[in-house]
Amino acid sequence: MKKALLCLLIINNILIADFIRDNKIGTITNNATKLMWQDNSDVSADKTTWQNAVDRCERLTLGGYNNWRLPNKYELSSLADEDRFKHGIYPVFQNVGSKGYWSITVDTFHSGNAWFTMYTCGGGHWHNKMSRGHVRCVRNIK
Repeated sequence: MKKALLCLLIINNILIADFIRDNKIGTITNNATKLMWQDNSDVSADKTTWQNAVDRCERLTLGGYNNWRLPNKYELSSLADEDRFKHGIYPVFQNVGSKGYWSITVDTFHSGNAWFTMYTCGGGHWHNKMSRGHVRCVRNIK
């Protein structure tokens, strides 16, 4: 029983952390989740409001792709490396801002708030959309 549980945990970690970095275009692909993540210098360069983050992802053209979007809170949390102190982001990501990242997930009780993921402190919270945060766009792959 313990061996089976250990095997499942190992397989789960392999699937979650199946990242492939493309330095040429500044992206990271996770084949297990079928998501491609932006990881160029724009990710850590500046902070912006939630609406600007949504717009930035919708306008982004990177690696020849123009179907980028702002990730939801669960997609952002999939980048948290549970083995690192305070649940840091997986080290394959080279461009990491010092503050939190916006998600497309809006608070159903307070529409002026959206989910904000903080890799430096191991979690996230609802954050006022007019505040400023980092943007890491994502796209689905086939």
